[in-house]
Amino acid sequence: MSLQLTLKLNNQIVTDHISPVRIFNDYPTLSWEFDTLDKFSVDTTTGVTTDVGDLTQVSYEIEISTSDYGIGNTRFTGDVSRTDTVASKELFWAYNGFPLERGVVYYGQVRATDEANRITDFSTFSFS
Repeated sequence: MSLQLTLKLNNQIVTDHISPVRIFNDYPTLSWEFDTLDKFSVDTTTGVTTDVGDLTQVSYEIEISTSDYGIGNTRFTGDVSRTDTVASKELFWAYNGFPLERGVVYYGQVRATDEANRITDFSTFSFS
């Protein structure tokens, strides 16, 4: 089972990188929901399991480009913005680079890592 992210761009649901989300400011905010799995503790004497919470995100990486070449995998190159790996449990990221150009379609991808060191697939998006 692979972990998935559900994306929103300026609070608009993102379906994929094929259908650009139209935004109205130079500094969009990307947010996501991280599909978590329950974390259990097992008593070694009795074998009883206890739910101790969820495995949560510990890091993410985001790339944004003016081209969709290689999107959805490691061949994609973020020529507009690239975060590398950010150690964070925050489920959002605000673009803060040069002002974006009106009418240009930008493509991006994000993936996250959880406490068990499992990495999500790349979730892709586009906006103009």
